[in-house]
Amino acid sequence: MNKKLFLITASLATGLVGSLIIKKHKQPNLSPNDVFVGEWYYSKKNQTKVTLTITPNFELLIPGKKQPVAALTILPHRIVFLDQLGYEIVFEQKDQQFYYFDEAEDAVYEIFKHI
Repeated sequence: MNKKLFLITASLATGLVGSLIIKKHKQPNLSPNDVFVGEWYYSKKNQTKVTLTITPNFELLIPGKKQPVAALTILPHRIVFLDQLGYEIVFEQKDQQFYYFDEAEDAVYEIFKHI
């Protein structure tokens, strides 16, 4: 009986210590909200300025008009939307630069955040 009690106590203690160590070393939870939410712009080849907005609940507005998209992937460095025709719209951060890829137009644009 004492042996069983010792094994149960040792098992619980090991589990508790292990979970505390894992929790201590866990990476901070990076939120895509911190990076992508807000108003962005880019310039087309003809110098036309286009405004894009990502809302806190991941709605996409181009320019100011809500787009019928679904968020497929939400990562701290990348958000992928799928439009109603099945094309991907991707927002991505590489180093300190941000990019917008529109699969339907087969075009990549560097985007800048409105301040």
